[in-house]
Amino acid sequence: MVALAAVVVAPAEAAAQSASSPPSAAPPSAATPLVTAPSLTASLIAGGTTDYVYRGVSLSGERPTGFIFGEASNGFLYANGLLVGNDLGVDAQGRSIGNLEADLTIGITPSIGNVDFNFGGKYTGYPNGRDIIAGTLLHAERDFIEFFAGAKVNFDKTASLGATGFFTPDFYNETGRVRTLEMQGALALPAMLGVQPRLTGTVGIVRSDARDVVSPGHGYVYTNAGIDGTIDRLYFDLRYWTTDVRNIDAFGQRVALTVGVKFP
Repeated sequence: MVALAAVVVAPAEAAAQSASSPPSAAPPSAATPLVTAPSLTASLIAGGTTDYVYRGVSLSGERPTGFIFGEASNGFLYANGLLVGNDLGVDAQGRSIGNLEADLTIGITPSIGNVDFNFGGKYTGYPNGRDIIAGTLLHAERDFIEFFAGAKVNFDKTASLGATGFFTPDFYNETGRVRTLEMQGALALPAMLGVQPRLTGTVGIVRSDARDVVSPGHGYVYTNAGIDGTIDRLYFDLRYWTTDVRNIDAFGQRVALTVGVKFP
């Protein structure tokens, strides 16, 4: 199975484009005057998605699922968490291995001029998951940690281009090192009926040291493009996904719609 960061590895465009699930944490602006003390902000989004897609792979068995996403920031420090339904498969006796994922991301977002940086780590766990390799009765640790570093260049507050590198020392089911490089772009579209939509896209390359870990062979390429935005408290993301892996349903082309309500 291919891991997921659950949504949310990095704030800004990166995370929102990595997963068709809740939006990513929105890091605070680095332009806060020095004379003003950073203030703590927090919010929560609850909603659902037609398919929980992470890095091009369906992690919910190509079925709809719900999620709860929370985020908090104080200055350039931020943290966000995700609870989302997924499908971990079954063991050799046909018993479910689990159907729930929980992620916690902590990071910093310093800025220099029009360049925003993003450094941090993410823990991915499975609250009701059993540490069993799918289709077997073999034991293997399921939880894992991923580290990331990225930067994006902002152009007149209407467009941005960036890249983020991810490194997992010991991936899902103790399968060794995994590296991901992801390029992201975003463009603000004209406001319509009180909605400020964005066109966003991502191209990512995933590679594993061991064979048949993240995909057949040593890795794959994924791409997505979509539109996201908010209407008052309603968040939406409509996104097309594809990968270069063929003949495996979870890696196939798909369109996923994610909708959530933000509190407060």
